Amino acid sequence: MHTIKLKYWFMWGFAALFFLMDYFIRIAPSVMTNQLMATFHVGAFVVGALSGIFYWAYLLMQIPVGVLFDRFGVRIPLIAAVALCTVGVFLFAVAHNLVVLYLARFLTGLAGAFSFVSALKLVQILFPRHYFAVLAGVTQALGMVGAAVGDAPMAALISQYGWRQVTLAITVLFVLLLLGVMGVVRERRIIHSRIQEPVNTRGKIKVIESLIRVMGRAQTWINSAYIGFLYGPTAAFAGLWGVPYFTLYHHESTTMAAAQIGTIFIGLAVGCPVMGWLSNMLGKRLLVMRISAVTSFILISLIIFGDHFPFLSLSSSAVIYSLLFLYGFFDSGIIPSYAVATESNPPQLGGIT
Repeated sequence: MHTIKLKYWFMWGFAALFFLMDYFIRIAPSVMTNQLMATFHVGAFVVGALSGIFYWAYLLMQIPVGVLFDRFGVRIPLIAAVALCTVGVFLFAVAHNLVVLYLARFLTGLAGAFSFVSALKLVQILFPRHYFAVLAGVTQALGMVGAAVGDAPMAALISQYGWRQVTLAITVLFVLLLLGVMGVVRERRIIHSRIQEPVNTRGKIKVIESLIRVMGRAQTWINSAYIGFLYGPTAAFAGLWGVPYFTLYHHESTTMAAAQIGTIFIGLAVGCPVMGWLSNMLGKRLLVMRISAVTSFILISLIIFGDHFPFLSLSSSAVIYSLLFLYGFFDSGIIPSYAVATESNPPQLGGIT
């Protein structure tokens, strides 16, 4: 039986905690919408673009992040990312014009791109292969916990103390995270559990050849499209527009709407480790992924268009909370797809993958 060193759990844990906090700040504008519009005297379009710029930066950095981790190891890029994210959150808190506000979100998007990839890279190089799907699920679940906390609790805190004060408090948490990462993520040479021999995780890859190798596989594109189309609606609805949707069309308060949307992330938090475990147990990742996609489509359709179905009453709190939780739970099919990506490419290219 393979024994995992305690320090490996801590290394992965701090990277996963970064992902949790990244999600916390990622969705923050969804519960700050009214306050931001009032503070900067702008409309919904500007606030929507503010959220969108995070994702543009996040998108642009995905492949460079993978290359950095594969070539230089996890420690230095991860420390730099947490430090940059801390700066971005602080700038957001003290911004008094839109230029600084957009810059802050851009920096947090750049830095946030390192969070999930760093956790998965550490799982790949520190743990036996059969751990990957489950720990990827747990990592994703922690992110969803951050998102859930970033909804109703964040809305309540902002209502009580204001968005600037709450964001400054988050900055302090990022400083503590930075200190933790600097103290814990130290390994340079580690035992790669798949091949049971020392592997230097730094400087071993040729970037262009590696990109061609990974991106030249049809499986990479199909699997990536699956993840994107499955999680894209969740990012848009739960990450930004769900709260305004429920306040406008269902006449809920911002706090209540945030609590409802937070249920999606609770469903994801429960579903991600379950889906990872289930795909391991069944040995049929594609079956789990297909069930996830079809069920998620049905559920999000009922959530958005439910008032048009006579058999469904979205005025019932029990019904809406149940639909939102189930949608989050079944949207967790993204987890076995991460395992598919890792299993279909060489281990040393895990970051790029």
